[in-house]
Amino acid sequence: MKKKKIIFSSSGGTPAMKLLMCLIEHFGEAEIGHIAAQIAATCRNTVIKVWLTFDSETPELHGSTAKCINVNGSTLALEGENLFVKDNIIYIE
Repeated sequence: MKKKKIIFSSSGGTPAMKLLMCLIEHFGEAEIGHIAAQIAATCRNTVIKVWLTFDSETPELHGSTAKCINVNGSTLALEGENLFVKDNIIYIE
């Protein structure tokens, strides 16, 4: 599959730059690669799931898309169709 590339002008007044600023504001993320991965996952209708594995005795979280697991400062945000919270406990189905 051939990868597509979009080149944005460095001028802040162009429609492309305005689009980029809107994307960054909407996604709350300045990393364009992360934004592209989120858009691609949505376009592919990828099931959004989180799963857990263990490396020795250390648990590791994995996500099926770029938007499943997000770390912002000291906050870990999880998003998945197979997650639910009951009595302040996160369950992964």
